[in-house]
Amino acid sequence: MASLSTMRAMVWNCRGLGGSLTVPFFKETMHLHSPDIIFLSETKNKDIIVKRVQRQLNMHYATIVDPVGLSGGLTLFWNDKVQVCQSHTSHFYIETLVHDLSTDSKYWCIFVYLSTDRVIRRAQLTELTLKSANWGPLWISVGDFNDIMDNSKKVGGRSREIASFKDFKNFLWNLGAVDLGFKGKPWTWWCFRKNDGIIQERLDRAIVSPGWRLEFPLAQIIHLNTEASDHSALLLNTDPKPIRKKGRFYFDKRWSEKDVVNNLVTRSWQEQVDGFEQSKVSFKLKKCRTSLMSWLRRGEGNSKQRIVGIKNQIDKFKNDPDHFDLPKLRLLRKELGEAYKEEEAYWKQKSRALWLQEGDTKTPFLT
Repeated sequence: MASLSTMRAMVWNCRGLGGSLTVPFFKETMHLHSPDIIFLSETKNKDIIVKRVQRQLNMHYATIVDPVGLSGGLTLFWNDKVQVCQSHTSHFYIETLVHDLSTDSKYWCIFVYLSTDRVIRRAQLTELTLKSANWGPLWISVGDFNDIMDNSKKVGGRSREIASFKDFKNFLWNLGAVDLGFKGKPWTWWCFRKNDGIIQERLDRAIVSPGWRLEFPLAQIIHLNTEASDHSALLLNTDPKPIRKKGRFYFDKRWSEKDVVNNLVTRSWQEQVDGFEQSKVSFKLKKCRTSLMSWLRRGEGNSKQRIVGIKNQIDKFKNDPDHFDLPKLRLLRKELGEAYKEEEAYWKQKSRALWLQEGDTKTPFLT
């Protein structure tokens, strides 16, 4: 059982699990951040689809709230580093009591997805306020609150009347909640409307009790940009430390289809070298590897760098209202999906190579 001080959670309004970029974003997040808990809102799919995603992400446990028709739907995944003692659900929240056996600590996690309708949202805030009496001194609530505290938390669109912020402000006041803040871009939701142009708001956040904040003084929220939804994902880390991953060179068989790679390898191999035959071969292999790594650093043939490049283009494009073009954005998203497919093919090949290199303990001739 891992200590609570190392818990990571990803919270995201994914706007449906069927998008071409959704699962690639999940896998990318798992690889980069290794969350112990994943909360998804607006899954828009029944449990059979949700469980398929659970298997793809290798998460051990799940609590699933089916959507009503084609709207809504909530899911909570977690692995064996976290123990969920109790779980209460509704169509707009999953309320869980998390227990850390190593420190015998417990606290409530309330994952939310509130309505866009102001009247319904007011009733939901009232229900959460009443339930908070059972949470005790340690609790955190995180998700899509679908509201902001003032006009400074939005860009674009029409300014709201001051009175329209009253419900959410009163909710925070009544709970004595502390906003956990964030790192990254100040907005978590983006849209483009013909009459209003580009609109960005901070609809997603984490609020905590003062006791929880004192218990986890280093805890932070990071806004993770994604093109799989109009909402950014939130990464909660109670003790943020970088995850070190070892690098290793692997030849990607897709490169052999590129003329530039064949030319690089040919030139490197034909270079004249003095010495014994074994040392010549070793030098030429090293030369080939060095040439290919230089080629990769230039961003050619590297699907991971291609993904980063396309994301940067999209990000720049989405924040330029004077030159915004929706068809162009859709084209870039399509290119991003293709780059993700290339990256997935690479990792499948890499996993097979590792399996062959390390061997299967049940197969003697491979060990």
